[in-house]
Amino acid sequence: MSIKLKRKIGLNILGFVIPTVSIFFAYPILIKLIGNEAFGIFILANSIPEAINFFGSGIVAGTVKYIAEYNSAGKHRQFIPIIISSLIYYSIIASFSIIIIIFLSDLFLKNLDFKTVLYSDALKAFYLGAFQILFVLGTNIFVGYFKGLQKFAHSTLIRSMLTVNKYIFIILGLYLINNDIIVTMGLALISNIFTFVISIGMVIYDIRSRKLNILPIVTKKLNLMLKKMMKYVIMMSITSIGILIYFRSQRYIIGYLYGAVVVGNYAIAFAIASKIKAVITTGTEVLFPISSGLITENPRKVRILYYKMMISSLFFGILFALPFYIIPEGIITLWIGESNLVEIVSMLKVLMLGYLFLCLSPAPYHLANGIGNPTLNTVNIFLRAILYASLLIFFSNNHLLLIEIIWSFTITSFTIDALLWPIVIERYIWKKYKDVNVLFVDIIKKYQ
Repeated sequence: MSIKLKRKIGLNILGFVIPTVSIFFAYPILIKLIGNEAFGIFILANSIPEAINFFGSGIVAGTVKYIAEYNSAGKHRQFIPIIISSLIYYSIIASFSIIIIIFLSDLFLKNLDFKTVLYSDALKAFYLGAFQILFVLGTNIFVGYFKGLQKFAHSTLIRSMLTVNKYIFIILGLYLINNDIIVTMGLALISNIFTFVISIGMVIYDIRSRKLNILPIVTKKLNLMLKKMMKYVIMMSITSIGILIYFRSQRYIIGYLYGAVVVGNYAIAFAIASKIKAVITTGTEVLFPISSGLITENPRKVRILYYKMMISSLFFGILFALPFYIIPEGIITLWIGESNLVEIVSMLKVLMLGYLFLCLSPAPYHLANGIGNPTLNTVNIFLRAILYASLLIFFSNNHLLLIEIIWSFTITSFTIDALLWPIVIERYIWKKYKDVNVLFVDIIKKYQ
């Protein structure tokens, strides 16, 4: 790989590492300050903007694709219609999501097993979590803008601020104001507003540096861009619903069946295991804008890069997972202490295996989005959701055990992502490029 490409990958991974390190240090402090049960509520309430962000990721992906496409063609005047179109779609999704969450929070919380005294605070925490959607999703659109331009230093800065600012605000506030769940979620909302404003300023500065005249561009190009993005955004949003069901439903199922404390324990195991796939996803994400710009003029280079990403994904996935199978107790104890250690480790070992299989999914995902075929990812995620739901039904004949919920996830990841999908990509995408032959020697040698 070229030095320039390695730098892009490194910067993108840094955008994952910085938030991860902040979570690593913040979680133990939060558990100590607000307690296990309030921490479980914090995880559930804070999952709301994260979950809706999956739903809105179609808008972000559309932003990345079309910014990359028009930037490669030198059509910079299209940037503003793309951004405004994305913001319009995001505003619609965010508004509907907030309304639905406000109406359903009470019903959901009544089915959770936690102390009655926390109910009122939990409801307010969910409302505050809902309003974070406006600013988290909006900020991620601006992240997508800079990714499309392949300005990964800018996107990394904004992504890092979303998490780092949140936990700095929360921890300082808990020490200085009051250590309860309402203060925690309120400060998270304030930090998201703060990051949103900064990201707007960064995008405006970039647009002004290109000397673009905003109003004439908007009036002539906006309607066309709204229509062009609609199909892509709708398909990606459908995919995101499947992702939401597949990756986030476990928390709510576990919360419903086992209560807030177990959700907190699961969140610890999930936070560790999911980071393996997150590193791989972040490292391979450069394939998205690169394939958008090069698939027509140089498909061979895209295919070579894709294979390199697949091999690297498997290698680094195994490398990152090994310590958590060799000394999981030592790592978790060092992080959060010995509280609930046995349950967390038992969940972690199975989750880690599932995420190891998932390490093979990011490169095909980014490739399909980059070449403008998000329908392929829609099929993938709904196959996952169907298989996962089927396994849950199979295991729930008597009573659905905690470990059975997690094994259902791992079996699904192995079947779809490790076995089926690499074959689908070969047969469906690369079959269209019959003249683009790639030998193993092409994959292992460096780009010139």
